[in-house]
Amino acid sequence: MPPMRTATIEYDAYAVAQAHSAKHCFVNVLGVLLASRESPTGLHSAAAQTQVSPDTVRIVESVPLCHDVQETWPRVQAAMMIASKYALRKGLVIVGVYVANEVSEDTRPPRTAMLLLNRIVSGTQRSTGVLAVFEPKALPDLSVVRLWAPKPGSDWNAMDVMRWAPGSILRVESLPSAGSEGLGADEADAFDEFCEDQNVKLHGIVRALRRIEVIVEVVDFDDHCARPSLDWLGQTQFLKLLRGT
Repeated sequence: MPPMRTATIEYDAYAVAQAHSAKHCFVNVLGVLLASRESPTGLHSAAAQTQVSPDTVRIVESVPLCHDVQETWPRVQAAMMIASKYALRKGLVIVGVYVANEVSEDTRPPRTAMLLLNRIVSGTQRSTGVLAVFEPKALPDLSVVRLWAPKPGSDWNAMDVMRWAPGSILRVESLPSAGSEGLGADEADAFDEFCEDQNVKLHGIVRALRRIEVIVEVVDFDDHCARPSLDWLGQTQFLKLLRGT
């Protein structure tokens, strides 16, 4: 089965992942990417419910897991258990991982993310997965999201960072139209240009993602452990501020 070559990500899912990266801009961050399930046969078997298209995937939600993943692997596992149940309830499947490294110049996926992605792929019956590396994390005018894919011959059971290379394309889709959901025409136009040299370059981040009072409302599992009342799965408050509602 050929590796996945194209991924699309919904506007809200992109915003959550990017804001999570910006909120914790001095440490590693880790989250998972959820996609809609696809069953070509229309059957609702256990196998069908964990499959997505092998050559393309549509990401509809991002769930922030933690920051400073080097020291919180047990929390990563606990968060994954909860996130998996959340995805199941919503009829979604976890298909990948997003990361932002502590050092902005380091664009390679960390081994913790590789291990997590390995487990995700083995559970979704796919030959490859989605690994989005957000860099830089400070939300400049030019934001690059690299989508990594395994090189030919890679063995999921012996995954090595050096066997991976950027190659697939990530597109942001289902963006709010001009004037809708609190966005003006100039902000919506910020997402008009995609795809250059097999990277997605989003020119002009939406104004809401530059506002610290919006970014700080993104909640991951670490935050939830400190304050259990925080909604780290649905991101209710963050999305409310993002949309200006």
